[in-house]
Amino acid sequence: MEQVDPKDLRLPPSPIPRPGERVLWHAEAREMAGVVQGHDIRGQAIILDDFGLQHHRSFDDVRLRDPFSRMSPNWCHLPSGGRLLRPGAATLDLFRRIMAERIPPGPSYQELVEEFWGRGYEVFLVGGTVRDTLAGKPANDIDLVTTMPLTRMLGFVQDMYLTRSTGHDRRGYIRLGGTPESGDPFIDVKIFSNSLPGTNAATFGVGFARDFAYRDFACNAVYYDSKNEVIIDPSGHGVSDCDTKTLRLAPGPHDRHQKAQVFIRAVKFMARGFSLATETRTILLEEYQPMLATMKGEIRLGYFKTQVMSKHRAPEAKRQAVADFKAVLEALGCPEVWGKYFASIEGGL
Repeated sequence: MEQVDPKDLRLPPSPIPRPGERVLWHAEAREMAGVVQGHDIRGQAIILDDFGLQHHRSFDDVRLRDPFSRMSPNWCHLPSGGRLLRPGAATLDLFRRIMAERIPPGPSYQELVEEFWGRGYEVFLVGGTVRDTLAGKPANDIDLVTTMPLTRMLGFVQDMYLTRSTGHDRRGYIRLGGTPESGDPFIDVKIFSNSLPGTNAATFGVGFARDFAYRDFACNAVYYDSKNEVIIDPSGHGVSDCDTKTLRLAPGPHDRHQKAQVFIRAVKFMARGFSLATETRTILLEEYQPMLATMKGEIRLGYFKTQVMSKHRAPEAKRQAVADFKAVLEALGCPEVWGKYFASIEGGL
């Protein structure tokens, strides 16, 4: 892959102020000024004023302080070590084929991307689809991440797919199409996360550094821009980790519940042939594995079923996935984890 200069990429102007841009608005007959931090679960701008106070205002109520001096897109503000890369011809062809697919009766994935991009919002393919494509493997479901507020996409997305989307405003995502359990194709559209996703105080719409931190492993945090046809690797390790099937922890902030989930996902990926980076192995066993005890039993088992079993249709395949998970725990030197937290699964197989 060749390195790409961010100045060579393009995006229509954003119709709303980006995080970091200075804005003005009026309240009680006074002009107010501050800097946009992101947006909340209702799609309102979160603004820090010049006195350090936070305000939530409709984007329709605020204006840019200087509309001729705009913040550049997120690919110009990568974390230290982050890389912008142009895939080779064979990999580009794989991505183009994926983006040409569709969820009937809706348009293609690329046509959906055009709707976000044409409105001035960044939108990227991310997660397992990018990881598997870079490794030359078939990709399954589609995950997109965007800077567009959820409230601004619901109307046109539902019109495009002739269905009401399912989702969670506090977690900043919507799902279009089927479910993992049904086996039908689906698209998850998520918003860049900044802080406290899953709560009423969540902040969205920021950049790669914060969004990357909320993901599990570097190989699952590689972004593909299908309009500019480039790979964004915020950690600088993600692309190579896809190739070597290495699990390297994202930097956090993972709370106790997320640490337990990441541990389950790590074991799942190891059962699929991934290996742990040395420092990741130590952290997973010493810091993440003990957090399984903080999850309620039914939540822990439900998450296990979703992660390990839901994509397998045949009973034999489900049993094999469970056996593989158990074998990895033994190889990690913690077979007691199976008996303590997951053994009851076997009774229902």
